[in-house]
Amino acid sequence: MSFGAAGSTTVAVIIMIIGMSLQYTDKLPIPIKDNSTWFDKNQVHYPKPSFVNFILGYGTIMFAYSGQSAFPTIQHDMRRPDHFPKAIIRSYSVIIFYYLPVSIFGYIVYGDLLDTDNVLPLLPRGWIHDTVTVLITLHVMFGFIIFINPINQEFESLFKIPSRFGWKRLIVRTCVVIFIVFLAESIPSMSLLLDLIGGTSMAFLTFVFPGTFYLILRWRTTTCVSNADKPIKKWEYPINAVIILVGILGAVASIYAFCYTVATGNDLFKKPCYVNGGKS
Repeated sequence: MSFGAAGSTTVAVIIMIIGMSLQYTDKLPIPIKDNSTWFDKNQVHYPKPSFVNFILGYGTIMFAYSGQSAFPTIQHDMRRPDHFPKAIIRSYSVIIFYYLPVSIFGYIVYGDLLDTDNVLPLLPRGWIHDTVTVLITLHVMFGFIIFINPINQEFESLFKIPSRFGWKRLIVRTCVVIFIVFLAESIPSMSLLLDLIGGTSMAFLTFVFPGTFYLILRWRTTTCVSNADKPIKKWEYPINAVIILVGILGAVASIYAFCYTVATGNDLFKKPCYVNGGKS
């Protein structure tokens, strides 16, 4: 699953960069909402971001790097858990390689045309757009199985279901997926909610809780059975304190940005498709 998610994303990123390069050189048009085409890249505008948009962007970034909560179970399932630090460094290096070129180059090419969190609608129509859509779908399918696994294990532990294939396990995991689909269909405007979740719960899972738990586990430990049992060093206190403070401040700012955006007319609370007759 990991190789499938990473491989599909790698190919999708390469194709997206190729498509945006062709659009930047005016070799392919940029489709826009009124079904016309936009050719002149010199007319691209780069509006100054507001504080609210900056904080919402913080939430989006936090959601994009939200794998920390699953790290303990991933390390537990590894054949060589001692290789976990190497795996983390290499995986985050690859993720940065994915995100930075697409986000930076996408903003350079599209500018204010990029009014959503998604560059797919602006990619060249045809094989580029279709191939990237299929590859991103494959990435989500593979990644979904990885991230939902800890949730399934928690429910299976709660209901005392054996850790082997069986009808009880099948029912629990099917119910979890059905609930996730229902939740996704119930919130038509998902991007703003993801900004809120990323800036709040993901900020705590990424910044606040790991640093706090680390300090608690290492505080005044004197057994020295292993390197992890040695007393915490003094310079680790301010570093973890700064990390925790950044997470808390980011969470507060994300809540403010979310409330401000909703109060100024965002369509977050429009009716879902199963209520308004299937209309988007």
